[in-house]
Amino acid sequence: MLARDLQSIVLYDKEGKFAGVRRPNSKLPINIDGSEIVIVDAIGSSGLDLKVLTLACQLYMLDLVL
Repeated sequence: MLARDLQSIVLYDKEGKFAGVRRPNSKLPINIDGSEIVIVDAIGSSGLDLKVLTLACQLYMLDLVL
């Protein structure tokens, strides 16, 4: 995921291939690697904040699987 100006989000799949572009709050889903993703909002953040959020999401998904 890459957000240059928080007005559009560029999304890539696990292999790094381009998957699509979405605007926050567009409510338009995109299917990437079997997961349906909807960009609700984009908030400016440092790389560290993004890594912490990613880890929290991974732990949450792991908890759902277990």
